[in-house]
Amino acid sequence: WQKRLQALQGVGQPRGTMMRWLLPLLLHTSQAEDRINVALHAQAPPTPGGYVVGSVMTTNGLKKALLRTGRVREARSFYPFHYHFVNNATWDLLIIEGWFESSAAAIHEFRRHSPQIIVFYWCLDPLFPGLSS
Repeated sequence: WQKRLQALQGVGQPRGTMMRWLLPLLLHTSQAEDRINVALHAQAPPTPGGYVVGSVMTTNGLKKALLRTGRVREARSFYPFHYHFVNNATWDLLIIEGWFESSAAAIHEFRRHSPQIIVFYWCLDPLFPGLSS
């Protein structure tokens, strides 16, 4: 799986959806030792009282789907300023949904701990800087 991830690194900006790149990778990791660790990062943490932004729903749903494949060893959700478990695993894949001010710093911290990590970053929010609504 690492060679497949490294091949994706050389691709640069993938065309099409993230799933177009992620699903073939997962379909080819069938051995228990080939399973990957996936960090998912939402735009903002859920708040006490139940307010949840769309990126939390998106990343939580994706996390559940990834775990059901049997090809993901660990999948964990992270949020801005909530990085308690970053150092608990070597992360193979970081999936970020939604822009937040410290996006670059978060990517840096994941790469510092897991240098081989592949980062998929996308934003469904039309208010993302640079996107037109």
